[in-house]
Amino acid sequence: YGRNQQSFVYPLAPDRSPPVALRDGRWKLLVHADGSHAELYDLKSDRAEQINLAGKETAVARRLTRTAINWRNSLP
Repeated sequence: YGRNQQSFVYPLAPDRSPPVALRDGRWKLLVHADGSHAELYDLKSDRAEQINLAGKETAVARRLTRTAINWRNSLP
């Protein structure tokens, strides 16, 4: 889950990737296990994951966060 400045430069957390990830069609969500710090990317238009759309696409971010956290909480 670590990031480095050479290979994995992302706008929000340059040193650490949120540990829960979900892909749904064009959308990719990264979020912490408590549901905080959501990062939402539109992989169709932003393959490099440079633009976090969680603040703009709030309904998508909320839906995917719920799905990801429910899945995470179902694990033993």
